[in-house]
Amino acid sequence: MALVREKYPLVQLIESPTNLGFAKANNLAMKKARGRYFCLVNSDVIVFPGCLDALADYMDRNPKTGIVGPRILNANESLQLSCREFPTLWNKLCAVMGAARVFPRSPRFSSELMKWFAHDRELAVDALVACFVMARRAAVDEFGLLDETFFMYYEDIDWGRRCNEAGWKVMFYPKVSSVHRGGASSGHAPERFAVELQRALLQVFAKYNSPFACRLFWMMQVARCSAFTAEEYARKISGRKSFDPIKHKRLKASLRFLVSAR
Repeated sequence: MALVREKYPLVQLIESPTNLGFAKANNLAMKKARGRYFCLVNSDVIVFPGCLDALADYMDRNPKTGIVGPRILNANESLQLSCREFPTLWNKLCAVMGAARVFPRSPRFSSELMKWFAHDRELAVDALVACFVMARRAAVDEFGLLDETFFMYYEDIDWGRRCNEAGWKVMFYPKVSSVHRGGASSGHAPERFAVELQRALLQVFAKYNSPFACRLFWMMQVARCSAFTAEEYARKISGRKSFDPIKHKRLKASLRFLVSAR
């Protein structure tokens, strides 16, 4: 903190003695911001020179866009999927039944991860992963800040839905890129964050669907997580080099939480 104050004296630094969660922490900053655009950037994101200017210019040229995000790369510069469909019973069924794997290039049989999309062109989407996005203040004034009932994960998916429902566009803009190293927080406690991910997924689905639909969604998520856990366990007992002990722990923790959440 002292280094930030010393090197960037014009930066308004907001300190909190506790971890407020992604939504609440970003909301604090947006409430204090004075510009016409908000920019949400994770601490493990590398923003290349000119990227912010390009996104702001895009917003200036596209007044119906409420949220825009660049192409996101992994640390090795491979593509990181950042576009999302809102979770539905259909795309969850496609994931559970394997249709998304059998027809990887079909939007109709896609999971919420949109693996069919090459992230090589502009596209209006349901939501963007908010590791790095820019939002229009005028639009946020209409559809609201991030929902603080989400501690971590899926608050960005909820934000994208509310943005679309308010008549604004959520746009993927691949002409500029940034690197998201990922795992800066979750890598220290993989089981805990795996549980938070499952909790947030059920929460965002429940926010917009009936109890009956939520029950079906939960059953499919349990089935999917069980299948992945069994697959990883088979790798373990067969001694395959592809076995990932951290992934196995995350899957077991996720499955325990899902079963208890019934």
